[in-house]
Amino acid sequence: DHQDLHLSLRRGVRCVQETDYRNHIGHIFIREACLACALCMPSKEGVMINELQNNFAYLSQLLKNEYITVPLVFPKSVETLKAEGIIMQKDEHIAIVKEWEIAYFASFVWPIMECYWSAAMYLYSLLPNKTIQLSALYHNVQWFSKKMYEEGFAKNVEAFNFDSIQNAITSFLSIGLIERNTEGKEKNEIKLKINELEWRKTVKKLNIFRKEPTVDLDDLIQKVSVIIK
Repeated sequence: DHQDLHLSLRRGVRCVQETDYRNHIGHIFIREACLACALCMPSKEGVMINELQNNFAYLSQLLKNEYITVPLVFPKSVETLKAEGIIMQKDEHIAIVKEWEIAYFASFVWPIMECYWSAAMYLYSLLPNKTIQLSALYHNVQWFSKKMYEEGFAKNVEAFNFDSIQNAITSFLSIGLIERNTEGKEKNEIKLKINELEWRKTVKKLNIFRKEPTVDLDDLIQKVSVIIK
């Protein structure tokens, strides 16, 4: 009805405003955003420094197409947040002191990770040895991610942001999840470079960096397989 339409329009406008805001200043806080996102793990003691550094490096590599910025240096990022009293180090752990500030920084990355996770979920449709044209992959991922959002599996409307979907596919190519044929009749066809076990590991890895990670991911995979298979 009219009220539902009005509410949907208001949500759409707010989403556009939030996206525009993030895109304009996100590059300023990308170091802090990656570190904050990597810190948001369910642990009372905090996150082990080695684990945190590995996750920080993973996010930095994954999101390099989202923001043009200086190299993301882990020690400097940690020292910046420690100096502000936002995090603290205790032995071999880094713990959150100011949760609101960490959530603010992570909010620059969470919507993007929702998109990357949803895009990775769609790659299940390429198992075991299917191929798809690159242009079709972009549009299929957007359709699937929108469906994921409508069904409540994806929690952020930016899950089907087309620019981020393109960046996600580019990142997946660069880190070796998928590969593209560059010549012959199959030019620009995409296929998975990994098996189902490796795909599941990748999806679970991306899941932990979402604002609201899926608890039973195996069950969700079973549900969404009906959509994309």
